[in-house]
Amino acid sequence: MQNTSSEYKELVKQSGRTFKAKVICTFPDNTQKIFTDSDIMQNGLKINDATSNEGSFDVGCAIIKELVLELDNSNKQLSDIDFSNAKFDVRIGLVIEQKYDGTTKTEWIKKGIYYTEEITENENFVSIVAYDAMSKFDKPYNSSLRFPQMLLSIFSDACTACGVPYASLAFPNSKFYVQSKDFINENTTYRDIISYVAQLACCFVRIDVDGIAHMRWYEDTNREIIERQKISGSIKVTCALITTADEDSKTYIIGHSGYAVNIEDNPLAQGAVNTLSQAFNNNIIEKTITPFEGEVFSDPSIEAGDIVTIYDYSGNAYKTYITSVTFNIDSKMQIACDAETFNEKNRAGGSQSATIIAMAKKQTEMQISEYDIRVQQMNQLATNAMGYYETVEPQDDGSIICYMHDKENLSDSKTIWKKTVDGIFISSDGGKTYIAGVDKNGNAVLKILATEGIVADWINAGTSNANLIKSGTLNGNTIKADTLSGEAIKTGTIDGDTIKANTLNGNTIIAGTLNGNAIKTGTLDAGQISSGSIDAGMIKTGTIKSSGTNPTSLNLSTGEFISSNTDGSYKLRIINGKIYVTAGGGKEFLLVTSNAGKASLKIESIEYTGSIDSAGNDTSIAGETVYAHIIKAIGNADEVIIEEPNLKFPKINGHDLSFNTRELSDGTTIKYLSWVE
Repeated sequence: MQNTSSEYKELVKQSGRTFKAKVICTFPDNTQKIFTDSDIMQNGLKINDATSNEGSFDVGCAIIKELVLELDNSNKQLSDIDFSNAKFDVRIGLVIEQKYDGTTKTEWIKKGIYYTEEITENENFVSIVAYDAMSKFDKPYNSSLRFPQMLLSIFSDACTACGVPYASLAFPNSKFYVQSKDFINENTTYRDIISYVAQLACCFVRIDVDGIAHMRWYEDTNREIIERQKISGSIKVTCALITTADEDSKTYIIGHSGYAVNIEDNPLAQGAVNTLSQAFNNNIIEKTITPFEGEVFSDPSIEAGDIVTIYDYSGNAYKTYITSVTFNIDSKMQIACDAETFNEKNRAGGSQSATIIAMAKKQTEMQISEYDIRVQQMNQLATNAMGYYETVEPQDDGSIICYMHDKENLSDSKTIWKKTVDGIFISSDGGKTYIAGVDKNGNAVLKILATEGIVADWINAGTSNANLIKSGTLNGNTIKADTLSGEAIKTGTIDGDTIKANTLNGNTIIAGTLNGNAIKTGTLDAGQISSGSIDAGMIKTGTIKSSGTNPTSLNLSTGEFISSNTDGSYKLRIINGKIYVTAGGGKEFLLVTSNAGKASLKIESIEYTGSIDSAGNDTSIAGETVYAHIIKAIGNADEVIIEEPNLKFPKINGHDLSFNTRELSDGTTIKYLSWVE
């Protein structure tokens, strides 16, 4: 169920409430057309949503959500519009307040993103059937993923191959290893695969209102359905039967005999399926389900996958699962918990198949990268984003704390961004906990990390944690590079007594995981640390110095780096984006500075010896004296300022260099070199 304000929750129960509709249609050329109530026929907007097959309560379904949209075309105003390959962003608004000036205050609910499947033009209207992104998984499974493989990798690979953004990789049994794909046949689709994964996770697969794939299970909304329902009784699920699709076709039982949820012929259910039992025990075993189907006042915030309270004609309350919703803006909506009664199930022999509905797609999309999927996801969110509300909280000292939130009142909001002098923090539970953010020092806590260089799959895939490590059982000889991260080590579990000489080097230490309190004097020296294995991110504020004929120092507070000879007469100093050189005699020259994406090369008495051939290329052979090299800046036109005129330079990456003249604001005339990439 989607989050709504307290005003919404009260008003939606009243018979006189008013809904509005808005459908944002985006065409392949990125042009848009918005359709509102006046464009939509009576009863012309319907959404079919489900988490289970009709007539049964299933685990692991991946159901396609369907939009049926009928648009007025009585004046043939739509006849020239091609709705093929269009995208429909559907939003339903509840009018909260009708103002005296004729305007309204409306709370909008997102109802999903859909893609054209069928178009029918009738005499007075155009009928469009569109599916959500789940339909993109309806293509043959041809992944090159190597096995053994974790469930989370199989799921993320399927999403990436089908071009569907996905949410957090964390779901029940996500680290369960599937040994091989030998039992996946040639008729298997990507939607079959994600359904198999969901079965073993005791979940279902959903595409949310922003077009992002989720592994989910039913969630208690604390909502009531006030209309009385015909209820024939409740059932309690006592066990799950999981049958493999391998040559031996084994059946595993989780729970005890009684009412069973059946998972049949799952090709990923190889090996010790009993290790999957925790998810089933948490989600479904010993849970009570009350089958029903009824017609209730339309409420766009209610979704398939919600747990709600319903009442029978005697006023008795029952908590149950909503497995299907048919929303219609102009009439009541249908909701149901499709589950066989105990007697119906016995008559059917206890057979339940968690197969999914096949809706063939006409085309196959190209595979895209993990990073592209994340970019697509962010763009999807940005494109479909709704506005936010802001609350300012004055402090006693005159400062303020700012909140950005998803509902008009802060107290009604679930998504909250809190901005203070110490950082920006994000909450998804109304401010009870802050699960992500960035502090004032630039330290970030993120739920998902995806970059071109780091993939979240690699981070989440760790198998060791501190609970598995006892004092004295781990030393440097047993740790290979990249096999242990800081998240796996708790404070106080490793000290200097457990580390022997030459057993631990910088390659095995991540920033923040080892501090000086854990190392005793004499247990770690420079001979045990390889060159380049420790960087500044692992060392707290202070200065690092070396001794010898060429002393070097790095100040971690200021970022200043100095390398020099013993008496300091020849020195290189780097600080604040500037490079200084002392070339003897104690005088320091500014060599390089940068500003606004441009690097300035300042030349005074610094020489570079090289040879320039007839074509202007540097042959790096002793010969003529050249006074500088070019430093490439960032920008469309790379520009380097030279304070010494009439210098000859080699070509840069085959580009000819040209001198230019510029008069500075102080009247100084300088010559500089420039080129364009």
